[in-house]
Amino acid sequence: MKRLALLGLALSGTVLLGACTSTVVGSAQPVPGQGPVKKADDPCTLVTAAQATSLGLTTTPKAIKGDPDKIVPPSCHWEISDPAAPTNSLDVGWATDLSFSDYINGAQLMDTVTAGGLKWQRYANILGSFYCSLDIVLSPTSFVTVDSYNDSDDTKACDLGKAALPFIGSQLPGGAPAPAPSAPSSTTPSGPLATVDPCKLLTAAQVTQLNLTGPGQSMGGGTTKLAPGCEWKDTDGPQGVKALDVWVDPSTPATGWPGLDVEGQPFPSAGKNWTVFPVAGGLPGNCSATLAVTDKSSVMLTSGNLTDSTKMCDEVKAAIPLVTGNLPAS
Repeated sequence: MKRLALLGLALSGTVLLGACTSTVVGSAQPVPGQGPVKKADDPCTLVTAAQATSLGLTTTPKAIKGDPDKIVPPSCHWEISDPAAPTNSLDVGWATDLSFSDYINGAQLMDTVTAGGLKWQRYANILGSFYCSLDIVLSPTSFVTVDSYNDSDDTKACDLGKAALPFIGSQLPGGAPAPAPSAPSSTTPSGPLATVDPCKLLTAAQVTQLNLTGPGQSMGGGTTKLAPGCEWKDTDGPQGVKALDVWVDPSTPATGWPGLDVEGQPFPSAGKNWTVFPVAGGLPGNCSATLAVTDKSSVMLTSGNLTDSTKMCDEVKAAIPLVTGNLPAS
């Protein structure tokens, strides 16, 4: 999911809305001799290119004009570098002529965070618990708001925002010096499965041997949130044996595949320890098998039989030794 900016999405003109009123506690006081380094109300200056890179963000942020009539401050939007990541962006707003109490509109105070030498406050966000708004009041008409989110785990909604606070705080009155940007963690897959094409895990002769057809159709991978996969069509019509799907994930352990919440059955093949899961995903006639290639990478096969449930795992079991023989050494 991509969004332009949290600051511009709320229907009422603010992103914060709560059922009860909370009191804004104090304001940040400057350290003697230390003051704002950047021009006020230019939020894109609050995170440098090197800092954005260390946060896993792109270095070409988008400036978004404020709207005083809707109590929306000028803001800056950074996209995450990895398009498949569940945390998709960072938004920073910097107001110099707006009332913070009007901006939060009675939103509930949820937490206080100390970072970058300053105390930030998290208020309830109208967009839900997957969104995190961290705010600091600089004066009665000036404040900074930092928004991040995680659309798969609301307990991590603030992670990106909190990571950015020391950089942002260093540009504000009273803020501590910014820490040195660290090198971002690599999102490039590694290990024996990093360059494996799932469609190469069965030869043309093996496809025929399994009563399947075609060169295999690629699935997932790229900018999707799915692991790379390949599907070979069955040859017995809409019933009977299902198509065979082969998925390869260089960064998911064998226990991390979704839908495998039934008890698995060990299935050794050519020295490899596969696990077969009948009725995978809770679907009658569906069967999957997984193989841990390393502790952080794995392969999954899925097929089934829509006519005879006693044969639901036959195709998967027949494919396991063939796929095993085509995997790289681990």
